[in-house]
Amino acid sequence: NNETYGGSVLGSILQGPISLSAGAFRYWSEPDFRDNFDVEHTVYNIFAQAAFLPQLNVQAEYRNRETEQGDWVLRFDPQNFSPGEKTVIDEDIARAGVRLTPWPHSDIIGSYIYSRREQDSFFPGVPSIDGNAVAKSNQVEGQYLFRRGILNVQIGGGYTHVDNNNIFDLQAM
Repeated sequence: NNETYGGSVLGSILQGPISLSAGAFRYWSEPDFRDNFDVEHTVYNIFAQAAFLPQLNVQAEYRNRETEQGDWVLRFDPQNFSPGEKTVIDEDIARAGVRLTPWPHSDIIGSYIYSRREQDSFFPGVPSIDGNAVAKSNQVEGQYLFRRGILNVQIGGGYTHVDNNNIFDLQAM
């Protein structure tokens, strides 16, 4: 297996109009090809959905991802790598959605997604680079659907806002 491991677990419950699920995934690889050629991913996910009424369905989800990796760039020479390079990623995503059927042949759908991703990177050298990037985003979408006979109408729109904050620190050795 070349020092590569992985696994996942998932559980779900379906009871009447409610469904719940939770899962985890983990993957990691130890440096076998060369030093600092490692990676580790860990992902957790929780999902819930409920049909409170035949006309109303809501859902929510949360996902967390953590990744840590070394120098993965291949430069045609196995000895050409950075033994101190590291990248760490921490990401959270939350989303919620709703479907409302107020009248026959009509649906109103709404969605909201929040995302936050932080990435810390260190690249040794002259100069060394220590970087931190944080991105936060909010996304809202809505849609109206009408279906009757041969007529199908879709009207919708959305809004996305992303806030990026990038800091790089150059250090002479």
